[in-house]
Amino acid sequence: MRTTRLLALAAIGAGVALLFTTKKGKALRSDIADKSGELLKRLNTFAHENGKEGLKRAKQLV
Repeated sequence: MRTTRLLALAAIGAGVALLFTTKKGKALRSDIADKSGELLKRLNTFAHENGKEGLKRAKQLV
C-alpha cells in the first residue's frame, strides 16, 4: 500500500513538474502521454509480479 501511494505521488509530482516546464502545447501533451504510458506499464508489471507472489504465499498457507 505504501509503495502504491509513493508511486501515485511521484506520478502527480512528475505531472506538475511537466506543467511548469518551458515546453508548449503539443510537445507537453506528448511528453505527459509518454510518461503516463511508461508509468502504467511499470505499475502493471509491479502488480503482476506481486500478485504472483501473493498467490504463491496463499497456496503455501492452504
